[in-house]
Amino acid sequence: DVLAEYNSAQTTLQHLPQQHPFIPKPLNNLDHQNILQTVKSSRRRYLTFEPDTGGFNNMRISFEIVVLLAALSGRTLVLPPEQVMYLLQPKPGDKRQGRRQYTDYYNLTDNIDLLRHVPIISAEEFLHLEGGEDGLVPLTGYNDTWTKHLYTVSTSCEERKKSDVFCEDLYDHYASHGLVGPITSEVKYANCLVFDENVFLNGNNQID
Repeated sequence: DVLAEYNSAQTTLQHLPQQHPFIPKPLNNLDHQNILQTVKSSRRRYLTFEPDTGGFNNMRISFEIVVLLAALSGRTLVLPPEQVMYLLQPKPGDKRQGRRQYTDYYNLTDNIDLLRHVPIISAEEFLHLEGGEDGLVPLTGYNDTWTKHLYTVSTSCEERKKSDVFCEDLYDHYASHGLVGPITSEVKYANCLVFDENVFLNGNNQID
């Protein structure tokens, strides 16, 4: 709640908190038992992402950045399907065959304070919520076989092109209906995100 408000230079003396120009106010009406309904009615903007394929520390850092971007932009975060994570080998008798999800390492589903700022749903929930004819990622243009395939991939996938559950099939579907930000860390074309100081101090109409 504190992040969503600030005292600008113009209001510090009066101690009047202003709505933060970048960080939306947290949801007051979050229904933890029916988070999908809350998302559909109050936070129908989404951020999807492909997980880093490096070691766990790379995955951790990139995931924390993604959560921050979702919070700053007022979006519901859609987790990728569970999959085998690099160097995290399955233990004997592991029924999930080494497949893991971020919820195995972070308290994402029961952390009410976090969910008020960043609602978090699974890829499967996202398809159920927005895959209809009036949804943001409609599946209505596919035949039954491919629709069923995407639902299967949304639960668990592999980053292997010849796999029957290739992760990129789902990500391609997202990309065909969403906006892929042209952001890269490659040195020659490296990007960074800039939050304009003038906008921060004076509001959205003061973009330099």
